[in-house]
Amino acid sequence: MHEANSSLGEADTGSDTSSQAWRRFFARTFDLSVNAFVLIVVWTYLASASAQDTLNFWSRIVTERDNLVGYGAITSVFGFLANVPFMAYYGTTLGKWLFGIRVTKPDGQPMGLKLALRREVAIFARAYFLMIPVLNLITLALAYDTMKNEGQTPWDRDYGLIVKHRPESSFHTLVEVSAVILLFVLTLLSILPPDLDKMS
Repeated sequence: MHEANSSLGEADTGSDTSSQAWRRFFARTFDLSVNAFVLIVVWTYLASASAQDTLNFWSRIVTERDNLVGYGAITSVFGFLANVPFMAYYGTTLGKWLFGIRVTKPDGQPMGLKLALRREVAIFARAYFLMIPVLNLITLALAYDTMKNEGQTPWDRDYGLIVKHRPESSFHTLVEVSAVILLFVLTLLSILPPDLDKMS
């Protein structure tokens, strides 16, 4: 099973282990946006299935501060935890796959659930500082500085993980640019509740 998973990931990445901070940042942001969008779709479906008024459901979340903070916290945590099974068994996620990034143990094997969970928690706490505005910009800047100086992020260094990148080409650049555009669209959709036009 591990060999099959390794082959699946290796087909989309190369052996370049140099630090490519912005490439990894966009891959991570893409994943967080996709995960948030998926959560909102599921959340809306469950609200509808339980015979709630979906419009009022989202109106309360948007207009009531306590609901908005709670919703934001749940979305943030889910955004990171949803990556765990993909990182555990394949070493990549949708965003990382699009940007040609794979994270494995030094022997090329997937990291497994426990290590994948520890890595995501470390990124959530140390790089994004629990998604607390302003403060997370400082921790992201510090992580970027470490990556540029040492060639790897603190969590990959601490857990002994290897990050490989796919060689760039015109086609891959086009894919990555398209992914960034889609990222902005998904980000917009993830912060706008359904039926927004009916809330006025």
